[in-house]
Amino acid sequence: MKSYLKLAFKVLGRRKFFTFISLFGITLTLVVLVVASAVLENMFSPAKPESRFDRVLMIDRVQKSGPIGTETTNPGFGFIHDHVYTLPDVEAVAAYSEMEPIAIYRTHGRSDSKLKRTDATYWRILDFRFLAGRPFSDDEVKRGALVAVITDGLAKRIFEKASPIDQMIEIDGRSFRIIGVVPNVPMTRWAAYSEVWIPHSASKSSEYLHNFMGNYTAIVLAHSRSDFPRLKKEMESRVKAIPIDDPKNFDKIVANLNTRFEAFAEDATPGNHLGKPATNLMTSMLIGLALAGSKIRRFWAMPTRVAWPSPSASTVSARRSAAVASA
Repeated sequence: MKSYLKLAFKVLGRRKFFTFISLFGITLTLVVLVVASAVLENMFSPAKPESRFDRVLMIDRVQKSGPIGTETTNPGFGFIHDHVYTLPDVEAVAAYSEMEPIAIYRTHGRSDSKLKRTDATYWRILDFRFLAGRPFSDDEVKRGALVAVITDGLAKRIFEKASPIDQMIEIDGRSFRIIGVVPNVPMTRWAAYSEVWIPHSASKSSEYLHNFMGNYTAIVLAHSRSDFPRLKKEMESRVKAIPIDDPKNFDKIVANLNTRFEAFAEDATPGNHLGKPATNLMTSMLIGLALAGSKIRRFWAMPTRVAWPSPSASTVSARRSAAVASA
């Protein structure tokens, strides 16, 4: 075994530069594939505070299409209220807004942060661990109470070592009372990720309550994954029954209940693909990347050929003469 290793190192040492390039290419390809796999696993595998997401379907895109073109956005709260909250035989339905940047003002200065507006059911579908306090209740959402849940990272930035519970922070010109503190959430957990959560009903205007298209996402917690086909079919029939308010410009509405991967595919694929076309395109892209990584790894791993010097014409002639003489 030692002799084989020595021979291998000698062969690799003949062309040090090409050996370096080959080993660097193999290492880089493997690092990229490992990192990509880790990120995708972190995004799609159920883990706190999204440990129940193997039973969750979501709607984060509504599309209207017609002769003038296609319009695709998040669903509005009105769409979720009228068509998703009332889905039959589910464990829970919640809504949350797209994350928005905010500035929180305190007596000693300003802190930039991120905000989500949610309902009370959001805290029953996502299993946050509360370090202090509690989530806001159904009653507080109905009343539009000015209460907030924040992360411990934001609490340390604003209050340092003091307890944040029952402290007041200013958001959008109004004072909110902190009632709960949760651990920081990774960015890859995009349903859970934020730094501040407030009731959606604490918005200054009630216009959002009637919006068909807007900046909200609905999440539906099923009793089991076997309920997915039934719920998807029910949602599809509900969307088909929605009257189109502008039939001259639009003649079709699409909104699908998706798994996390299907929702990611709709968001990440180019164009206005929704449903199966988006999932198929994203699957093809991921398979293509994996195959490309394999090809690159094989290319870098190709053995370096040693170019031996060709004998000169005089050397060849001398060898022939010596052979004739010996014969």
